[in-house]
Formats: sequence, C-alpha cells, structure tokens
Amino acid sequence: MIARQERDLEQQRSSLQAEGHLVGRQVGELIRIRRSAPNSPEVQAACANQGCNRLKQQVGVLWKKRRRASTRLRDQLLAFPI
Repeated sequence: MIARQERDLEQQRSSLQAEGHLVGRQVGELIRIRRSAPNSPEVQAACANQGCNRLKQQVGVLWKKRRRASTRLRDQLLAFPI
C-alpha cells in the first residue's frame, strides 16, 4: 500500500514538474522574443498567468509526501526479521 502511494505521488510530481518545464520554456520564449528582463512586470505577469508558483508549490508538497511515504516504507521493511 505504501509502495503504491509512493509510486502515485512520484507520478503526480513528475507530471507537475513536466508541466512546469513547459511553462518555463514558454516564459523563456517570451523573454527571448520580446527581449524582456526576466524580472520584468510582463514576464512576472505571464508566469503568474501560467501558474508558475502554484506548480512549484504543488511539486514541493508532493516531494515532501513522497519522502514521508518512502521513509515509512523503509521503516516497515527494516522491521522485518532477517
């Protein structure tokens, strides 16, 4: 059960991370095409519209959940007699 939960969390994290990379490429194109500064209001607005911060936060939350599941799984495996 914990192993399945860990796998599912990793898949969700990976999916969100891929979405974040796509958004990052789109924002990078905006910077390149319009020669905008990375911290310009235009770029910040584009990033906000694409959900950059939301994606980063969700990836962080999933990473922590996966790490906790991994720790629980390791602890359970170590509890088995040798």
